[in-house]
Amino acid sequence: VLAYQFFTTGIWFGLQPGVFLLIWGLLLAPTLIIWSAFVMVIFSLTRNRYATYALCLAALSGTGLATRWGYMNWATQWHLWNGVRWSELDRLGFARGEITWNRILTLCATVVLLALSLRFYPRRLNDARGVADRFSPWRLLCSSLPILGLAVPTLLIAGGMLFAMRRGPEGGPAVSLAKDYWKQNVSTWKSAPFAALDKVNASVDLYPERRSFRVKGEYVLRNRSQADMDAVALTVRTHLRVESWTVDGAEIQAVKPIERDGRPSIENRSGLMVVRPAKPLAPDATCRVGFDLQGTFPSGWSKTQTGAGTFVLPSGVVLTSFDGSFIPLVGFMDGVGLEDKDQPEAREYADDHYRQRVDPEFGPAWGTSMEMTITAPEDWTVNCVGEPGPQTTSDGRKSTMWKTTEPIRFFNIVGRRAWWRPGARNPPFSMTESTPSTRSAWRRFWMLPASITANGFTPTRGSRCG
Repeated sequence: VLAYQFFTTGIWFGLQPGVFLLIWGLLLAPTLIIWSAFVMVIFSLTRNRYATYALCLAALSGTGLATRWGYMNWATQWHLWNGVRWSELDRLGFARGEITWNRILTLCATVVLLALSLRFYPRRLNDARGVADRFSPWRLLCSSLPILGLAVPTLLIAGGMLFAMRRGPEGGPAVSLAKDYWKQNVSTWKSAPFAALDKVNASVDLYPERRSFRVKGEYVLRNRSQADMDAVALTVRTHLRVESWTVDGAEIQAVKPIERDGRPSIENRSGLMVVRPAKPLAPDATCRVGFDLQGTFPSGWSKTQTGAGTFVLPSGVVLTSFDGSFIPLVGFMDGVGLEDKDQPEAREYADDHYRQRVDPEFGPAWGTSMEMTITAPEDWTVNCVGEPGPQTTSDGRKSTMWKTTEPIRFFNIVGRRAWWRPGARNPPFSMTESTPSTRSAWRRFWMLPASITANGFTPTRGSRCG
């Protein structure tokens, strides 16, 4: 494969023995071993080669169909098909725990299958009277105890994995909460006008080693419509834990709709925070909403997911404003809580709809100014939208304030551990001190569409939109 790639593209990637042994040894070997043990069990029970062929092919086809239709998870995915996604940034760090326990569970199940094959393999002719005696309840129980003992670790590990997946973002409680979010709010807030996000002031603390972060910030929301706005809505994703809220500087406790009493107030409608200022927002009036959030992202085990577009990992961080991964989203998120088969078809517009004001299909219609202070480990390089200010270092952590010079509609945080030795005299490459041709060559090499400013760079699609 490597030779063919070099012949067709002229690009040569050397073989890495450690990576090769990891993928084709530690990950693939348990799959081949458990399949061989399963075939042996089937042959021991049927004692017929052709029956073994048929049953094993049926099991293999059933596994493929179950995987295709989404019925497999980390506790049943013995084959690990589509369960490994390699990344040069993270290797297998995103789902390392899930993959590790899956391989351990596969080996434990292999031991049980080997014990069953040894138990039932026909090594001698059976006596009819002996078979009847062995099927007596007491003898059958005694002969099954060793195999049942071998199955205990398998059952315990599988139970623990199922419990971990239930607590994750695709588990029953999270799915139920997402459905409640849609069911409780779609009729009221789907077509309600959104408030414009005028300004964002935030402080973000990243803890990659714990896969967590903390955000303290404040939104300045403006009523851009032509009528009074009684309330504004903010969506808080399920992996975010709210510590406190403020409305125009006054601390407010979020309550259920039935417990709301007076203004200002914040209702928690299954994850949709309905903020009512002291008085309804007149056209072009503003209110300030402050928040203190903590989150772990990804928040637990998924069922089969091996990658994500946003994450906080020991190897890197990607957080964006347009999916609410680290800050609240303005407005109601349509489609959350619906399965793929229940998603509605696209809206059909009138032929002359373009003659009126049409809001963007994705993202806000108004620009935002932003000031964000990002604190991360000292040996990390973290970028955001705008231009960076002076950096401060304390207790092994580095803080940088980013400030936009023009309105933006999206913003993100992208970072990773520095790829040179911390404390070295000079890094091997500087985006700010290199020539334009060198910067262009490195952008093509890393395939990052970077936005270069006078003081730094942001690996995004432009400083205006982040």
